Amino acid sequence: MEDILSDWEDRINFLSDHIAELESQLQYYQNLVAEKDTLINHLTEENNSLKSQGIVNEQPITIPSVSPQEFQYDIAPQINIPPPNLHPPPDVGVSPEQSIAPSVSVDNVVNFDSGLRKRQCPQCGAQGFSIREVDDKSRLLSYLPHRIYAKKRVCIKCRNEF
Repeated sequence: MEDILSDWEDRINFLSDHIAELESQLQYYQNLVAEKDTLINHLTEENNSLKSQGIVNEQPITIPSVSPQEFQYDIAPQINIPPPNLHPPPDVGVSPEQSIAPSVSVDNVVNFDSGLRKRQCPQCGAQGFSIREVDDKSRLLSYLPHRIYAKKRVCIKCRNEF
């Protein structure tokens, strides 16, 4: 019987403390509302005094009908800077057609990848560290001094190989 009474007393004490806490929160919020009402009254009086002095414009604010993309901004003139020349200058007296070996067709020449472009997955569009370069064991480039394989890129997110 005493266990039940002690449990009820503990429960009553807990609820009493909770009620006191809620009453303190209620008092805090009532004070906050009173402060905000005072601020609103002060701002209303200030607005009325400015209106009487003619400082405040009475026209309502309108939303422009033109979308932001249609605005023309003239921030700074565009300067066209040519890209850096990544290829060596051709030999003097040799035309570009003669500089390539005659046995190699122009279609078989591998383009120089400068590495300036970001690595991007063609399937999901992931960039940067989501793309890994791994050895392509199906394409052996050299046996000596050790086996050298071609590289292929693999997207970590979608597992696409390209």
